[in-house]
Amino acid sequence: MTQVWANNQWQIYTYNADGQRVRRKVNGVETWQVYSVGGELLAEYAANAAAANPQKEYSHRTGQLLITTESPMNLTVNLALNKPATQSSDPGWSGPASKAVDGNTDGNLALVSV
Repeated sequence: MTQVWANNQWQIYTYNADGQRVRRKVNGVETWQVYSVGGELLAEYAANAAAANPQKEYSHRTGQLLITTESPMNLTVNLALNKPATQSSDPGWSGPASKAVDGNTDGNLALVSV
């Protein structure tokens, strides 16, 4: 089955060659499933989300599901923000260590950012 009408909406599913569901689209919201080499479901992501932001993660041991964790939507916590920072040497770009914890993550070295 690749699509079904349920709860007054279309639910569309995509499967890989191993028969594993790799994509689910419900009410216009697309979710991707990622599997291990051994075929165990590892995580679910919003479509095009960063690898560091899964919606759900699954942990297995000897083929058995041990735990499922869910991440709150749009949760971003910068634990280093505005904390003390030091550097052991100056690489020559004249940027203070505090730039590493200022919250600017654009990576533009010309703007003295990291």
